[in-house]
Amino acid sequence: MPLFPGKKRIVGLDVGSKLTKAVEMEHMKDGYLVTNLAIAATPEGSILEGEITNREEVIASVKSLLKSYGIKTKDVVTAVAGKDVIIKKIPVDRMEPVELREVIRWEAAQHIPFEIDDVVLDFHILGTPKDGNQMDVLLVAAKKEKVEERISLICDCGLNPVVVDVDSLALTNAFGYNYTNEL
Repeated sequence: MPLFPGKKRIVGLDVGSKLTKAVEMEHMKDGYLVTNLAIAATPEGSILEGEITNREEVIASVKSLLKSYGIKTKDVVTAVAGKDVIIKKIPVDRMEPVELREVIRWEAAQHIPFEIDDVVLDFHILGTPKDGNQMDVLLVAAKKEKVEERISLICDCGLNPVVVDVDSLALTNAFGYNYTNEL
């Protein structure tokens, strides 16, 4: 099963303060094939402590990187990271995922240091402790501003954002997909 249903090719894009990296992948019958890999220095000083300080330079740099390596795929997967992302394992009363989706905002408000209306939330049920009355949930919250900034940057580069993940979870998922076949 493809990681990105309906997408034959996808580009993973990481715009960091030192390097900008892109990997183009094609979905094959038995997995993914890396068709292109591109790395270039991010313009010095254009991203400081995770904040884009010179947006136009970053956009020009991404466009140049993709063009110079011949990457034409427009669908992009990217990630957010840093102090504006919270990942936390929390215990909640045992319930169905549909019920949890309804109460997750209230649960999250008890565990994150941000205003609940200022974040994008998601969760994953990890399992049930032995007593069966509670379950562990992986709670993920990212400031909306950071997610929207990343989406806007990708769009301004002439690309189509398909997934915005959390960097550490993306790495975990990539490992699991490649080495355990359990994802």
